[in-house]
Amino acid sequence: MSSIESTDAQRREDFRRSLLSHAATISVAFVVAASAVLANPFRFEEAAGQRGREIFYQVIAAQTRPPAAARAPLPGAVVVNIDDEFIRKASFRDASGHERKYVWPLSYEQHAVFLQAIAARKPAALFIDMPFVYDRDDATLGELIDVLEATSKTIPIFLAAVEADDHKPAIDPILDLVARDPNIHLVSVRRGASLGIGHAYPIHPSLNAESKPLQPAAVALYNAFRGDRSAFRPRYDTDAMDIWWTLPRKDPDPNKKPFNCRGQEVRMACDLIGANWFTWIETLTQAGFLSERPPGSPRLTIPATPTLSVRDLVLPGEDAAFVDDALKGKVVFYGSDLILMGDHEVSAVHGPLPGVQAHAAAYSNLADMEGGYITTAAPFNLNQRVHLAGLLLILCLAGFAARAGATWVSYRNGRPLKPDSRVFGYLDTAVLSTTAVTLAAGEFFLLHIGPISWFPVLLIAMAGDLLASHGLTASLLGLINRLPRMRAAPA
Repeated sequence: MSSIESTDAQRREDFRRSLLSHAATISVAFVVAASAVLANPFRFEEAAGQRGREIFYQVIAAQTRPPAAARAPLPGAVVVNIDDEFIRKASFRDASGHERKYVWPLSYEQHAVFLQAIAARKPAALFIDMPFVYDRDDATLGELIDVLEATSKTIPIFLAAVEADDHKPAIDPILDLVARDPNIHLVSVRRGASLGIGHAYPIHPSLNAESKPLQPAAVALYNAFRGDRSAFRPRYDTDAMDIWWTLPRKDPDPNKKPFNCRGQEVRMACDLIGANWFTWIETLTQAGFLSERPPGSPRLTIPATPTLSVRDLVLPGEDAAFVDDALKGKVVFYGSDLILMGDHEVSAVHGPLPGVQAHAAAYSNLADMEGGYITTAAPFNLNQRVHLAGLLLILCLAGFAARAGATWVSYRNGRPLKPDSRVFGYLDTAVLSTTAVTLAAGEFFLLHIGPISWFPVLLIAMAGDLLASHGLTASLLGLINRLPRMRAAPA
C-alpha cells in the first residue's frame, strides 16, 4: 500500500472516530437532559418555561399579530372602563340638583346611565364584566334592569357570572331577567391556570351553581357572530388559550397615532409601535425588559384593544364624533380599571392590565384567527414530558448534524478538528439556541402552541451538552480510542 493510500485510510479512520466521539457526546447529552426532564428537579421546567414565554412574547409576539381573518371579519373589540381618574375627578347632579362625586361601588342607576350612553352609539354587542352577585341596599336596581331589557331588543348582552359553590351566578332579579330574555346571557369569567406571567384563558364551558353550562365570555361572543355552523370548537379536551398579547395597530396614516395613544404624552410604547426589530430589542434591553425588573420599572402599558373611559361617554366634548365612531358596530367590553378592585391580568407585553382587557384580547384572538387560538397544550394532545423529550431529541440531532458537518469540512480542508476542540462548544451553543428559537417560532406561528417549552429545553440541552463534553463521555471516548488496539492485540 502506498504512503498516500495509507494516509487516506488513516484520515478516514480518524474521521470515523471523530463522528463516534460526537455521537457519544450528543447521546450522553440527550440522556442527561431527558433525565432532567423526567425528574424535573426544583420545578425547574415550570420556572424556565414561564421565563421563556415572557421573553418570547416581549421580543416576537408583541411585534406581530394574529393572521387576519379570510372570511368576513367579526366586529372589533372596544373596552370602556370606569377608571380611577374618572372616580376621582368626575361629578354628577343628583335628583335634587346637588353636585356630587362618584363613589365606588357605583349605584345601579349610574351603571344604567353609562350603559344607555353605550347603547346610544349602536354597538354590535355588549359584555358587562361586573358580576351582579351581592344583594345591595340600592333601590335603583329596577332602573338598571329596565335599561338592560330595552337595550337587549337591538343589542345582545352578555353578563359576567360568578362560579362558586356558595354563590348563585347572579342575584335573583338578574337571573329572572336572563330567564325571560333570550338576548341576555350569563357567561363565565373565571381565570385559567397560572402561566407565571398572567393566566391561561379558559375555552371550555363550565357549570355554575345551578348546573347550567356557561361559555367563557370571549367564546360566547365569538359564537354569537359566527353562528352554529362556524361555532368555536376547542382543539383538545383539556387545553386553554394562551392569549396572544400584542401592541396596538399602527395607523396607515403616519400623522395619526394609534388609538390608545390618543391624547397622551408621547411615551416609549407609542414611539415603539412600528419600530424595526433592532430598535425594538435595543429598547427592551435598555429598559430592563429582558432581565429581572425591579418593582415599578416601566412596561408597555398600552393595550392593543382600543380603550375609552366612561368619561368619554358622559363628557365627550370635542371628541363626541370620535367616540360615536369608535363604538358603532363594535363589541363593547364594559369593565373597571380601579386599583381597589384588584381585578387585573398581567401580560408579558404590557404588565398589569384591567381584567376586562383579557376578555377583549381573547375575543380578538378568536376573531382574527377564525376560531383558532394559541393553546397551552402540547401538540397532538401529547403528554408535556413527551413533548419536551421530542424537542430535546430534535435539538440533539441538530447538534450532531452540525458537529458532523463541521468535522467533515475540517477534514476536507486539511485542518482536522479534534472532538474536544473549543470550536464545537461554540458551535453547540449557536446551533442549539438557533434550533430552539426556530422550534418555538414554528410551534407558535404554524401549530399555534404557546411558547412555554423552548427555553427549558434549550437550557437543559445546553447543560447536558456541557456535562457530556467535559467529563461524562470521557470513558466512552477512551473506549472508542482503545477499540482498534484491542482488536489488533494478539490472542
